[in-house]
Amino acid sequence: MRDRQAAEDHNPGIVMVIDHLEPGGAQRQFVLLATSLHRIGYEVKVVVFRPDFFFGDVLQDVGIPVVYLQSRNRFHLWVLLRQEIQRGGAEVVISFLPWPNLMVELAGLPTRTFALIVSERNLDVTIGIKRRVAYHCHRLADVVVSNSHAQGEIVARVLRRWKVQAQVIVNGVDIRYFRPADDERGGGCDKLRLLVVARFAPQKNVIRFIEAVSVVCARHPQIGLEVDWYGKASADGPDDDAAWAMAHRGKLAAYYQSVVDNIARHGLQERFRVNAPRKDVRALYQQSDVACMPSLYEGCSNVIAEAMACGIPVLASRVGDNVRLVQERRNGLLFDPMSVDDMARAIVGFAELSVSERTRLGREGRRMAEELLSVEVFADRYAKLIAEVNPQGRGS
Repeated sequence: MRDRQAAEDHNPGIVMVIDHLEPGGAQRQFVLLATSLHRIGYEVKVVVFRPDFFFGDVLQDVGIPVVYLQSRNRFHLWVLLRQEIQRGGAEVVISFLPWPNLMVELAGLPTRTFALIVSERNLDVTIGIKRRVAYHCHRLADVVVSNSHAQGEIVARVLRRWKVQAQVIVNGVDIRYFRPADDERGGGCDKLRLLVVARFAPQKNVIRFIEAVSVVCARHPQIGLEVDWYGKASADGPDDDAAWAMAHRGKLAAYYQSVVDNIARHGLQERFRVNAPRKDVRALYQQSDVACMPSLYEGCSNVIAEAMACGIPVLASRVGDNVRLVQERRNGLLFDPMSVDDMARAIVGFAELSVSERTRLGREGRRMAEELLSVEVFADRYAKLIAEVNPQGRGS
């Protein structure tokens, strides 16, 4: 494609900034974008503010340098970031998440010498003072990218008064890696293996989901429901904001403890297993009958995209872009995340499907992932955007 050829001809320098590389949906997409741009010819360097390198080896294995900037003084950190961007003569800077967005926006002051793309990675259900300040600072960027149509509508509405471009580029998934198991499984009738991959945080609606599982196990013991939830008992806030995380670490630890306590209170220790994050999530999808995302709000879910690519059906809350990715009875089932009974209904409804019907849902999900969510589509859209914001560097 033209954008790929241009990248190979010019090799513009790109600095990508994020707060850390710990497990998280934003971090997964950040790494996917960095490696994809590197693969099509861009010179990419990654800058982080915390020495958490869960995904760091993925970048280093393909030759992308990772620079860790360390300082307890935020002004000094800003100076270090500005120097790091200038040191390599970066033509384009791409940032993910609120705190890195703010840092790179301020790093361009007083006169910016690089094109700037900032990215919104969650869904704003409320816009408080902090978020309003963040939106005002987006005036310092060239483009604000949202990874979901739901957030994109909010961003476009808020930025309408300013001359800042707003775009939607939904999450990508490596459909060559995330693929159905070689031995296609239709699922048995004696056990239903349900997978959730999400951090243990209020946004993910863990407590209500536990109650729904309890309802299913009590009313329909014949289903043999078994849940494996893989996630970080993290201090990440609703926007994966480092400052928010530090301020609310105690609250989130208490929330995780309430998750464990509720599992025990409902007697689900053998049915609802709490697991630490894993890098080899593909195997988790391939070994499961269905994936679930019970969030109270969600932008564009990595988990849903990866599950679809792996050819397994999805149960999802009727929020955000979930309703674009999961279509009722086409590749999964939807439910009201505020209703325990409706969540239970969706689980039972899936359990009652025949093996052939489950297989059909999974195959359709895979077909949709190939058409809508491939990493090639994802990378090409960013490559086109880079060409638009940095035309002088593309030989135009």
